Amino acid sequence: MALIGQIRKRGSWVLIVLIGLGLGGFIIQDMLVSGPSASMGSQPKLGSVNGEEISYQDFQRTESLVSSGGNNIFQQRNSLWDYFVENKILQQYGQKMGLDVPVEELKTLEFGPNYSPIIIQNFPNPQAPGIPDVQQLSQLKNLLETGGVDNAIAQGQLNRNFRAIWRHQESLIIKDRLQTKLNNLVAKGMYTPTWMAEDMGSMQNQTVSFAYVKVPFDEMDNADVSLSDADYQAYLQKNAHQFEREEETRRVKYVSFNVTTTPEDSAALEASIAEEIPNFEAAENDTTFIQRAQGQFPGIFVKEEALNPVIKDAVVALEEGGVYGPYVDGAQYKAVKIMQRRVLPDSVSSRHILLRVDNTNPTSFTTANAKIDSIKAAIEAGTTTFSAMNDKYNDDVVAKEDGGDLGYAAMNAMVKPFNDVIFLEAETSKLYKVTTQFGIHLVEVLGRKFETNEASYLLGYLQADIIPSDKTQKAAYSEAFSFMTNNRTIEDLEAAAAENPNLSVETSDPFDANAYQVGFALPGTQSSRELIKWSFDGKTKVGKVSSNIYEYSDPVRYFDNRYVVVALDGIMKPGMPSVDEVRTEIQPAVANVKKGEQLMQAMQGKSLSDIASTYGTSVDTISNVNFSTSFLQDIGSEPKVVGEAFKLEQGQTSAPIVGNTGVYLVQITSKLPPANATANVPQLRQQLNSTSRAAVASQLMSAIKDNAKVKDNRATFY
Repeated sequence: MALIGQIRKRGSWVLIVLIGLGLGGFIIQDMLVSGPSASMGSQPKLGSVNGEEISYQDFQRTESLVSSGGNNIFQQRNSLWDYFVENKILQQYGQKMGLDVPVEELKTLEFGPNYSPIIIQNFPNPQAPGIPDVQQLSQLKNLLETGGVDNAIAQGQLNRNFRAIWRHQESLIIKDRLQTKLNNLVAKGMYTPTWMAEDMGSMQNQTVSFAYVKVPFDEMDNADVSLSDADYQAYLQKNAHQFEREEETRRVKYVSFNVTTTPEDSAALEASIAEEIPNFEAAENDTTFIQRAQGQFPGIFVKEEALNPVIKDAVVALEEGGVYGPYVDGAQYKAVKIMQRRVLPDSVSSRHILLRVDNTNPTSFTTANAKIDSIKAAIEAGTTTFSAMNDKYNDDVVAKEDGGDLGYAAMNAMVKPFNDVIFLEAETSKLYKVTTQFGIHLVEVLGRKFETNEASYLLGYLQADIIPSDKTQKAAYSEAFSFMTNNRTIEDLEAAAAENPNLSVETSDPFDANAYQVGFALPGTQSSRELIKWSFDGKTKVGKVSSNIYEYSDPVRYFDNRYVVVALDGIMKPGMPSVDEVRTEIQPAVANVKKGEQLMQAMQGKSLSDIASTYGTSVDTISNVNFSTSFLQDIGSEPKVVGEAFKLEQGQTSAPIVGNTGVYLVQITSKLPPANATANVPQLRQQLNSTSRAAVASQLMSAIKDNAKVKDNRATFY
């Protein structure tokens, strides 16, 4: 019952290009395409891709169209940059390979029948997920083809930037289609030869079972391992692919001064709620009072079982009009008023006739409203029946088949206007008109069920966030400012923090010039961006403490919750890092390598039982492992163990194997010869082809970008 499912607690779906919607609401994705680059002459160069420039003006103009206030601007900017780079690459490859999207194809992607994923996402059909709203697209197509866009904009039916937004959407569709064509072209070239399929068949069909003993690295104390610079350097060289940097990064050390609510702040907030309780009790218009006091009025009745446990007993005991509080609820002080107490049905059965409203047509509501009035009057006059009008007019095609019947619904299971009518206003067998986001309904209540006969409560709240006062915030800032003023080097900063048990020095992960957050601790805000820009300023020297205090705010309650003092700790140039730059980061891994070498020597020539006895562990077994097994039960990911096991014959014992988490000794208990793999070669070839082709969509663009010459100057502008 599709529409019933929508009415029942569905969020309102909206027509994306219509009255009252922001640009960010129209384009769901964070990045939109720019058309051909307008960078010419002396315009600022934000960057380039294989020598083709990306203009700052192009980027800024597109950003102004796609910015969404609900998302992090820095994440949006990164997504938009990725789009510009990928779009340039696709244009370049398209020209070389003869890939394009003709106008005729673009129209089918926009208006069907071959809808682009972009259209399906931006014009969702609430009744048929995965299919766009064909009616809305048809109306927009008509406006575009008949020249009616300007008139629709003038009447407020379309956003004033509709044309620009639509052009961007077309460009995004073209980009997506070009990328799909390139992916398909490469995927079709993927092929698995017979020998590879046969090898895979052998690996999948041969199995080994073995006994093993494991000595974890932590069996050895770190103090028993001596690490030299040569050990660190050897580890770096062996794992160069993990550590080689493509661009310069920097690292900071910082001290945070956290702003917390004091007992005095809390007492003042509690008192502010207490002072308002007499006025709350005496208020003649509760909703107006709550609104003026910036309180909370959910506007729904709730049964006793659904009440917050913090106030449940108090609410049940209070008379209608009574107020309980102040009390603490999470991070707020609150007071609650019993605005109404009523015994309401547990569920209500209803039926409706829905007339949908076309929000692209200003007269649609007026027409639908008049028609509902006529239907209502005719039924009430006895000249027709609800059933007849349902069959003729109901736009809810699913409910229409049941005579408009929506069945029994629990309290608050329907969207609020509909719920309020059938539970609070309607009398059985009378007709009522109600407007929801789905259109205009003619509603009739058919029956009510009273199973518990418990009271339901309509509640209103006064509330105050438990947050630090301005005085407390200023005191924390003063402390941070004094600390920064008196400690101008990293050495001073670390020494001063060591003397204060409430302070600690944190070291960030390396970040690049375009980063917008400093690890997970300092989130993506303008303060983090300013901190990063200071770090990359040519005047900033390693060991220097910034003269700025970086302020961070609570993202929900908007008070300063942290002040940060920062020093530049290191500059890491492109290429391989020095040992000193990554010593702390790689120390555990290097220590494990050293432990592995020492444990190997100690375990050499010993049996599984000897090792188990020496290290207080046990001999365990694993059965039926094939060469492609990536995860071993009770062990985890240990590819070296699997590889060494397949080298051995039944009854043989391996040399000590240094794995990811410890050193192993393996003894083969069973090794079965591979079954005839050639019989499955066609199936295996198809399987391998499918796997490799599926990887193209997720990996091809990334690989192309890695090999492209991308110049990124964003840090100069943002």
